[in-house]
Amino acid sequence: MNKKFLIILGILVIVGVGVFIFIAQSRREVTPPPFSPQAPVAPPVRPSFPQSITRSQPGYRVDLPKQQFPSSLQTVTYSQPPSVLPQAILVANALGLRNQPAEIKGSRGTLYTWQQNGETLTVGGEPLEVSYTFYRSSQTPIGTQTINSDAVAEQFKNRIGLTMPVVLLVKKATTLYEPTQAGAKETTNTQVATTQRTDYNYKIDGYPIYTRYPSIPALSIQTNGDRALEQFNAYWYAGIKKTESIAPIISYEEATQRLLSGEGALLAFNPKDPPLTDIPQKISVQTSAITRAELAYYYTPGNTILAPVFVFYGQGVDTKTNKAVDTLTIVSALPSEH
Repeated sequence: MNKKFLIILGILVIVGVGVFIFIAQSRREVTPPPFSPQAPVAPPVRPSFPQSITRSQPGYRVDLPKQQFPSSLQTVTYSQPPSVLPQAILVANALGLRNQPAEIKGSRGTLYTWQQNGETLTVGGEPLEVSYTFYRSSQTPIGTQTINSDAVAEQFKNRIGLTMPVVLLVKKATTLYEPTQAGAKETTNTQVATTQRTDYNYKIDGYPIYTRYPSIPALSIQTNGDRALEQFNAYWYAGIKKTESIAPIISYEEATQRLLSGEGALLAFNPKDPPLTDIPQKISVQTSAITRAELAYYYTPGNTILAPVFVFYGQGVDTKTNKAVDTLTIVSALPSEH
């Protein structure tokens, strides 16, 4: 009897151990791994909108259908060069300008200017800006052969070493001008036009970069009928780069509520008509109807991270002149806790 009992007890022990091992192994197999995000969240950097621009705000009306936007954007950083002068000298040397530059200090930072044999080069400011002019008299009409402004822009950028690997150059507008006694006049006739100007915006992964001056193109070039470059202006985000981190983005609905509650910054009236660097006090718009919205990056001088913003494009009427007015307003795209 004792022998049988011991045999049964042994079998039960073996079975019990097997069951325990099976359960433990099963639990190990179904235990999910600890969560690890695909990308770290960037430290929040809110855009800083100039107070001089946010004083005048119209009311807004948003009748657009529901918009879909991503819930996060890749973080983009930009650091102003610690010393602009060495960079400016490299540009000047590339253009054959060897004389000493004039140094000008102003609200936009330090500017260095060269003038030699009709050529003028200015480098400086924040963000870094390059401005070059070399006007030469030309009566040659543009004609039927369109000037390849993209090729001219790339050639000059390569000549002065202006590189921004993550930034895409996107053509904004091309304008023709004809000479008159009162000065250059905009025209669409290529047979009388002697100057062509092409403006570009900068984009990163399809999202534009904005500063407090939205009516000033990120890059513009001007050529005459002889295909000679007369003017080149560009923001130079030297060292701009995308990081591995992301920035969380609020929904379009929340961005709209911020706009309607007055949290936006009206950057420009008539943004298509430069130069408008501040809000003209003579223009008064009571209501702006939003016609389009998009996500963008906004650069605030002094910040190393470009802040994500929603850009709202609208149309209103000037109550003083009864003329149509375009508006461009931005709101922060970061969540409230950020």
